[in-house]
Amino acid sequence: MSRQILIIFLLLSSIACSVDKIDLQNQFGVEYYPLQTGNYRIYDVDQTIYELGMPSPANFQLKETVVDSFVNQGGGYTYTLHREIWDEIQETWNLTDSWSARLSDTEAVLAEGNTHYLKLAFPLSPNKTWDGNAYNTMDEEIYEADSIDLVFTVAEQDIQNTVTIVQSNNLDKIVETDYRIEKYAPGIGLIYKEITNLEYCTSNDSCLGQQIIESGLIYKQSIIAFGNE
Repeated sequence: MSRQILIIFLLLSSIACSVDKIDLQNQFGVEYYPLQTGNYRIYDVDQTIYELGMPSPANFQLKETVVDSFVNQGGGYTYTLHREIWDEIQETWNLTDSWSARLSDTEAVLAEGNTHYLKLAFPLSPNKTWDGNAYNTMDEEIYEADSIDLVFTVAEQDIQNTVTIVQSNNLDKIVETDYRIEKYAPGIGLIYKEITNLEYCTSNDSCLGQQIIESGLIYKQSIIAFGNE
């Protein structure tokens, strides 16, 4: 893994230089969701799951690789993504699940299992909104492009022209907190993901408003390497 982590410093430096001159007004935004067979991204994940008030923390490395593509019913391409967890004992990647994604000049759609999410809607612009659940049966959920053309620091490198997508911003500390964001970079894709989804104790007056967590998830996913195999 040390070699992969070293590679990111060279790659990020190259990307940072090459995207400095991007004119976002003339871009559809598809460069924020690159899909090509062989592309991979490796992330460091910090996760804490709460069940019955008890936290279960974990840290692991996650790899997403575009392994195949096929022509879909719309005439475009759908790409198969393999998701793997690094086994430190065996020193190998273990496949956990397969997702799929498709991209057009108007949208990027990710299927997490059988649930499809409209991740990005093009052209991207500040404060643009869309229904992230447009392609599934869940209730409408408005995503917003909160910031565009900002610098985001990851792996001690500054990535230029990132976009932040706010999927939920419910910061209620009485009943439930639901905060979810994703950050994307041109030529790389997803570089950071954060989820804070917590339910608090409300069963009696002594715990109400005390932010006593009963169940939920705190999750942070940060890119550490990417490239093409």
